[in-house]
Amino acid sequence: MSSTSSPAVTLYLRPCSLVDPRMRLRKRGKPMHFA
Repeated sequence: MSSTSSPAVTLYLRPCSLVDPRMRLRKRGKPMHFA
C-alpha cells in the first residue's frame, strides 16, 4: 500500500503544485496532502 501510494500521491500533487503554487505556500505548515 505504502509503495503504491507514494508514486500515486506524487503524481497527483505534481499538477496541483503547478496550477496553484501560491496556495501550496499559503497552506505551508498545515498537513493537507502530505499526511
